[in-house]
Amino acid sequence: MTNIYDIIDSLNLGEAKTDKIKINLINNHEKEGRLLLALANKNDDAKMRFLEGFLKDIPGPTKKRRIEDWESYKVSDDQYIQLPSQIVRMLNSSEFVPDPRINFAPIMNLQNGQYFTLPNFSQEPKHFAEGYLGRDLYVTNQMINMWNCLSGDSSHSIKRVLSGPMGVGKSYFALYLAARAYAEGWMLLYIADAAILDQPTMVKSSDEICKHFLALNKDILTVADLELLIENVTESNDPVTVTCVSNIFTNMLQQEKRKTLLVVDEHGVLFDIDPPTPDRLPNLVPLKRLTFWEGKKQGHYIEYIGPLTEDVFEKLLESHSFLKRVNVAQKVKKITNCVPRELIYFNGHIKSSDTYISDSNIDESLESFRENRRDEFLKCARNYVETLNAASETDYRRNLSNMFLKSSVIYNSVSFDWKFLDTGLVYRFKNEHNYVMCKPLCPAALDALLDIYRTFPIPRDVSVASLRNGQLTGDNFEEVLFQQLLNHRNIIFKATDLNGDRTTDVHIQFKHFIILEKDQLAPEPQHNQSLVRGFARYPRFDFIVGRTFIQVSVSPFDQHNRDSTDITKAFEPYCNYLKNQIEIYLDAMFGGRHTAKLENGRFDVRKNGDPVPDFRIVYMRGSSGTPKHARLVKKYKDLAFIDYDEIRDKLFGDFLRS
Repeated sequence: MTNIYDIIDSLNLGEAKTDKIKINLINNHEKEGRLLLALANKNDDAKMRFLEGFLKDIPGPTKKRRIEDWESYKVSDDQYIQLPSQIVRMLNSSEFVPDPRINFAPIMNLQNGQYFTLPNFSQEPKHFAEGYLGRDLYVTNQMINMWNCLSGDSSHSIKRVLSGPMGVGKSYFALYLAARAYAEGWMLLYIADAAILDQPTMVKSSDEICKHFLALNKDILTVADLELLIENVTESNDPVTVTCVSNIFTNMLQQEKRKTLLVVDEHGVLFDIDPPTPDRLPNLVPLKRLTFWEGKKQGHYIEYIGPLTEDVFEKLLESHSFLKRVNVAQKVKKITNCVPRELIYFNGHIKSSDTYISDSNIDESLESFRENRRDEFLKCARNYVETLNAASETDYRRNLSNMFLKSSVIYNSVSFDWKFLDTGLVYRFKNEHNYVMCKPLCPAALDALLDIYRTFPIPRDVSVASLRNGQLTGDNFEEVLFQQLLNHRNIIFKATDLNGDRTTDVHIQFKHFIILEKDQLAPEPQHNQSLVRGFARYPRFDFIVGRTFIQVSVSPFDQHNRDSTDITKAFEPYCNYLKNQIEIYLDAMFGGRHTAKLENGRFDVRKNGDPVPDFRIVYMRGSSGTPKHARLVKKYKDLAFIDYDEIRDKLFGDFLRS
């Protein structure tokens, strides 16, 4: 049998009109049947005309009140009002009632990095108060800025969707906003877990909303407020809570004369099933569409939540007797990427360790933790990949390539689908140009993504023939080279000089991979065994491993070595620094004082005056051809050239055999 709500949804009435009709039909099966019968055998145009008339006939609020089974209730301002007994029972109940508002007052004055020990708030997010942080709620500038936005004067409602992976603190963010609104006396509906709204019937779902709304607000509700709550509760509108919920979402939370706030956490659970819960329970229609809440037609609703800033994360570490130690704290920040959930997991890791963790063996514990978390992330990543068809897998690979190799290109398109974002492996943020970018959540998540990435087959836009003959585009070569280096992390290449004469082999060996942030010239010392990828427009070099600086191109060296990629410029003072980029990099990575000069065609690199014998600059060419640069070899006598045949034979054999 056709459902009246399906018919309404199929017509282009507009969201506001559609919602108004549905709310008018709630729990009125007789009216649903009459309307369904009236629309039978009509074409869409006729249905539209009929429903437009139906909208005009929807009556305004009636003053008729149902009086059976009503009770007198004393309101906060010592006045009395007659209310349905079910509502009175909810108002008199102590269930879900938070501590007095005065106990929350300190939250109004907190600054970035300060914390507040949360009193009883009747509801708590998932995983709240787990771990050593207990009930301490730390405040960030992003929270404060959001509150200032919500509390400012506005002619329209302000809507925001908090978006981010599990563990970054979205629920704490939402909790802060709700607790702050409660402290400041706002009318509030806070649902810590939307799963409680997914009830078998609309009545039970409405009961849950009413109970939480009344518990949070009963100390400030006036007679006028309660009149709004029970408006339209007449003999023809039953049960009571369904009508009250309609009034809560319209009359009460959309007032213009007072501040109100609706916060629904774990909102996605309402849409994880088919059909979505709001389609099955019409009382939840307002939670389906942001446009239900009147305001601007367009707007940027998404607020991206990512890892904490270092200054706030340090405050979390200061609460831990061991993790706050200077030598330990810096390393914990890096391994967790300042993600609160990762900190909780690491604390559990050291507590469950069979050996005592101290400053001397913290590195082993961190590496063990990273491996354990990588395995857990890898399960999520593999489960996701198993759901992909060939086209989707190609898109996924391309997005990963862009994130790994072009993460700081401001116009770079990385648009993972929602299923992947739900794995919690990456987080999104807006850069200074307002482009949405993606980064791995933490080092362990990066490791898991690399493990998936390195197992992909040859890209669909790369033919076996082009791979065999060395006729790749620059982007294709760099992508395939990078992927295969991940599969061969300890490899030796035969090399020549720029005129084709044999020189010392090039040994590339690394354990991890990292991506430099924009304008970051060097990583930190713990990455001296990592494959380092520079940011977009990183001067001269595409990858660095230890003291080996690598250029990658499909062009002959004499065509590539121009302008910003000119090797000579790497030995000149960099921007406003007194040192050149090689010296800056080596100082940061290996400590001491380095000098790097290009003299008589030789790379003269020293640390504290002593020669650095393993310094190399390497050119990896991604197209066929042997180097014949008799003039340039005199200028760069020590430059190592790896030709395409050597790269293909050492790295691309698996693709050529497939």
